[in-house]
Amino acid sequence: MSHQNSESFHVEETYLAGGLGAGPVERRSRGTRLQVGAVSISHPFAYATPPSATNGAAYMKRTNDGSAEDVLLWASGALADRIQIHETSLIDGVAKKRPRLDGIAIPAYGRVEFAEGSFHLMLIGLKQPLKEGERVPLQLTFRNAGDR
Repeated sequence: MSHQNSESFHVEETYLAGGLGAGPVERRSRGTRLQVGAVSISHPFAYATPPSATNGAAYMKRTNDGSAEDVLLWASGALADRIQIHETSLIDGVAKKRPRLDGIAIPAYGRVEFAEGSFHLMLIGLKQPLKEGERVPLQLTFRNAGDR
């Protein structure tokens, strides 16, 4: 059985510097913390995108305070055609982003951070640019966590 939980991701400052993807100038902590069963979600955010961007990414921290592993199975939302759970890894010195079709396990009493260079939610086919300051809702589906 899986459960869907709606989370709101805050859009942070633009991901561009001088028109090239150079990373964020500053990362602000929003202090957001949501509890879904034994899983807590903190600091959910996405970076603003330029008007022509077709893809974006969302990040968060997840902590499992329960005695059993849980798994983030998938995500969905009206802001993009598809949302995939991705993992970035270095292979022969090249960063490769790949979908995690089996989801991401959050171990019992463990923590998993969705961050640049690691796990993230890939927002594919954005229907409009992500603008700084807006909140974007996403549905997150877990194997065990209850509805909130």
